[in-house]
Amino acid sequence: MISLFLSICKAIGKGIAAVPGWAWVALAIAGALLASHLWYGSTRYDAGAASRQQEIDALQTRFDDYVAADRAAAEAAKLAAQTAEQAQRDVFASLDAKHQKDLDDAKRKADAVVAGLRAGNLRLRNEWRGCQANAGRNLSETPASPGVADDATQLREASAGRIIRAGADADAQITGLQSALRTCTAAPNNGAPP
Repeated sequence: MISLFLSICKAIGKGIAAVPGWAWVALAIAGALLASHLWYGSTRYDAGAASRQQEIDALQTRFDDYVAADRAAAEAAKLAAQTAEQAQRDVFASLDAKHQKDLDDAKRKADAVVAGLRAGNLRLRNEWRGCQANAGRNLSETPASPGVADDATQLREASAGRIIRAGADADAQITGLQSALRTCTAAPNNGAPP
């Protein structure tokens, strides 16, 4: 093919009249082949370009769908986390209210013990009543003057009230902590701190 082209170029260089007829036919065939090749390639390229554009559009649509699904999932997870957080806040608020009520009950119980000891409705065990004097008089008994308790008796009564309150406070604290622990371990929180 190249030798044909070179012979045609030499003939053209000598003048168009010197070009043989078969060369014109060969040149026409070569031109037709070149034109058909260009036409076929361009239509094939156009078809390929359209096909590639369709693929790009399909991939873009899939990507947009994934992004939308991811956003929806993130929004749903955020809403679920907020709901779980609110529920946990409500549970802890109720535990706090119960704990505060238990502390108030402990104070009332301690005050009732002190009042009962002072009124004589309650008595301390022998270990807490006080020591016996050499005279044989029990120091926890009321003094000779009516209506006035001695300092040791008042101190023992107040101490008994403080002991009762400390025990009740400790019970309320332990009960509150146990409830909080049960709540934390029973509620799934996806690894987030309460």
